[in-house]
Amino acid sequence: MNRVISLTAIVLFLLVSVRLAITGYDSSFSLVFTYSFSFIILLAYLLLDISYRIPKDISKSGQAVLLILLMAILIVMPVVSNMYNRAEGNPRAFVHDGIVQTEEAIKFLFAGKNFYTEDYTNTPVAEWSEGKITEALSGETIVNPAIYHNIYLPFYVLVSAPFYGASEMLFDWYDQRIILLLALAGVIFLFFKKEGIEEKTLFAIVLFVFNPLFIRFFIEGRNDIFTIFLIALTVYFLSKKKLFLSSIPLALACVSKHTAWLLFPFYWWFIYFQVSGQSKTMKQRVGATLKKVYPIIIIGIIFIVPFLVWDFSAFWEDIFLYPSGKLETSYPISGYGFSLLMLMAKAGVETIHDYFPFWILQLIVSIPLLFFLYRYQKRNNTVSTMLVNYGIYLFVFWLFSRFFNDNYITYIVSILIIAYFYSESNSNSITNEMPK
Repeated sequence: MNRVISLTAIVLFLLVSVRLAITGYDSSFSLVFTYSFSFIILLAYLLLDISYRIPKDISKSGQAVLLILLMAILIVMPVVSNMYNRAEGNPRAFVHDGIVQTEEAIKFLFAGKNFYTEDYTNTPVAEWSEGKITEALSGETIVNPAIYHNIYLPFYVLVSAPFYGASEMLFDWYDQRIILLLALAGVIFLFFKKEGIEEKTLFAIVLFVFNPLFIRFFIEGRNDIFTIFLIALTVYFLSKKKLFLSSIPLALACVSKHTAWLLFPFYWWFIYFQVSGQSKTMKQRVGATLKKVYPIIIIGIIFIVPFLVWDFSAFWEDIFLYPSGKLETSYPISGYGFSLLMLMAKAGVETIHDYFPFWILQLIVSIPLLFFLYRYQKRNNTVSTMLVNYGIYLFVFWLFSRFFNDNYITYIVSILIIAYFYSESNSNSITNEMPK
């Protein structure tokens, strides 16, 4: 029995409708425009989906074009509108504070200053939301700790600097979300590059892009998409068996955001299990793996060591002590994880500012989990398995961390969608067995 309609079309209709329903609009015109054109595009997508007279390749190409049009209406236009409103009015409105801080970090860099050494008390970061943040569950309002610390690793700032310089020179204007738009375009391009315009590609794009939470966080400027793009590029190279090349975007992800660090053990195992059939001893297997991944070490040295030399203390405080809770100005206990249960029960912490060694809880849970995931990946060493393991491990790690913010869930979902996209593909499976 032939199917009447694809799951892709149904999910697209659902996600777009939810997004439209939960979105606030600046004017009646923007509301009517967004609803009208979105529904027209959805109708066209449904008609192409059920049509049996149109050749499949033309139908799928048309649906791909419609998805791009929907992205333009639901994502690109709101981002551009927010950029314009920010440029014309309040420079700190319509944007996440991470965007403002990154732009200020670039300014420090151009002024020859270390953006880890400097604080942001005399920058627009201190004026963003009047310099305050409110913890979602407890409702407590505190001074925004981003005024004192920059948690982002160097590459994210450094790679943005040329775009800032060019935009300021040409237009006397810059918004960091330009980088995020480029990263999103890169992820979409890699979907099409991997499988072409097929049903599976369209389904993965619909799940990834039209997730209402993803759209919300992307528009306001959460920078997760930058790391996701670099990981997607890593996975693409792995699927093409270009192991050496895959280590470069992974290294850049690791020197951009902490999030990428937890992918490394699963990436290492992926390479290790692949080269194991060509080596007899563990020493040989480790050496063969290092030959494939050594750019990670080199790139890490290139981007991290200069800042360690420049101001070790400032770098250590911003990157490690600030998120751990060991500073008076550390990021508070917040989010939706186990730390909030401890806070409510007054078990080890009395206030959102207290220090607690959450790394002990993470270690207790992580060691047995890592062993299980190691065994699982050893039996089924594919790109998809590697990403699923990463998503599961990251979820558990964040669940028992000091803070587990709302956009973290969206990040994990995005990783799992990419894992789904690379599943059931012979090109990413490994046939070599571990020697006994």
